Amino acid sequence: MPINKSDKKFVRPPEKFSKQQIEAWVKEEAQTIGLDLPIDLVETEEWADYVNHHHFVPNSVEDIPEGYEFDYNWAKDENPRRGLPCAEVIETGQFRLWWDRCNYYEMPEDKCRQFIKGAVRHEYGHYIQWQKIAITVLSAIGYNVDSKKLPAILTDVEAFAGAKEAFMRIWADPAHYQCREVEVYTTQIENGEMAKDTMSESDWVRRLSAVYVYAHGNKNSPGCENSKWALEFSAFIKKADELFKANNIQPQKPVK
Repeated sequence: MPINKSDKKFVRPPEKFSKQQIEAWVKEEAQTIGLDLPIDLVETEEWADYVNHHHFVPNSVEDIPEGYEFDYNWAKDENPRRGLPCAEVIETGQFRLWWDRCNYYEMPEDKCRQFIKGAVRHEYGHYIQWQKIAITVLSAIGYNVDSKKLPAILTDVEAFAGAKEAFMRIWADPAHYQCREVEVYTTQIENGEMAKDTMSESDWVRRLSAVYVYAHGNKNSPGCENSKWALEFSAFIKKADELFKANNIQPQKPVK
């Protein structure tokens, strides 16, 4: 059901960091890694509506109960330390970020900037995947992609008959979504972009537990290893399993 705005007012937290400040830090990090992609800083109400009602794969793929709704109302959140989705490269190729997250979690500046660094780099990994899928689809229909002019947004794909539909069959496949997450998370951990010493033990366990669900599935989805994409992502599934073994963490469902 759509959010009833008259019943559910999205009360914002105290503003320690302005939207302009967050935008400046986001741009700084994007420039550091050479990310030439507009980043849309989204207001809380719009972001909550997207996550709960318009995300391209069902929340149940991430082992979230059917009908569960992420509550972004700061004044009513009874467990403000839990993880709320905060950023996404969506199917159009656009990078969207919930800009008020640092205020919501009452982060100090160093933690806020650490979050921004991690989010930008994580979604950059997904944008690279987005481009690879677009190139694969265009090549399959006989279009020779110019390496100097790679597809950047969905309109670059839509220009060719049948290409958008072919792209979405891959991008919106829940199992492929899980495979993409396994690749990006394991790559970030391997590169030191997501390190155990930068987060609490519970957050570290939650992240690795999420990777386990992405790799091996749950009752709602077979997971990457049991999908038609398994061979393509097999190296990343192996890395994910090695992370569990190295950290002596028993697989468990992500904390909600």
